[in-house]
Amino acid sequence: GQRAKLDHTAIAVCRSTATLPTIWCAEAYKLRDVTIESIVSELCRLIERYPEATVEIDSSSAGVIIERSLRLRGIPVRATVKGPKLRRIQQVQSKIQSGNLRLHISKTMALRDEAVTLVWDDKRKEHDPRCEDDAWDALLYAALPHIGEEELPTIPEHAPKPNSQAARDAQEAAELEEAYQEACRAIDDEAA
Repeated sequence: GQRAKLDHTAIAVCRSTATLPTIWCAEAYKLRDVTIESIVSELCRLIERYPEATVEIDSSSAGVIIERSLRLRGIPVRATVKGPKLRRIQQVQSKIQSGNLRLHISKTMALRDEAVTLVWDDKRKEHDPRCEDDAWDALLYAALPHIGEEELPTIPEHAPKPNSQAARDAQEAAELEEAYQEACRAIDDEAA
């Protein structure tokens, strides 16, 4: 038979209450040599441990497949919307520095290791490709719902010039997204 593709990922678990400003990162760790099935299994284990949790997942690549697998199992999952990464990093760093985002002392070592070794370009758009950022990205996704959308102002998108390559690319992306959403609806209808 054909072997499943092995990859790596990271998971972060954040918790908060409505009455306190503090966010707790209870766990953050990396997984190596994982398959989609093993990630789904790990997330199911965490949902049992944290029954009030939702799963925030990277909306790109395998995230879409994992999202569908979790939804079919009735697990609350939300694809994190791509957004201004620099602003999200600043929000998380600010919460950590102010003491309003606390990292478990021993269960977040992968995150702590990355935080001190991650090197970013001046605009914080890309990190040095030799630096791992899986745990840090997982924290950004996990903390975002606890930080609140009001603290992450939306950045207005600028429409590309008509008939430019950017406009054609945007149109193609919109058509692909519509086709994808239509396929998802068809799969959901078949599953129901």
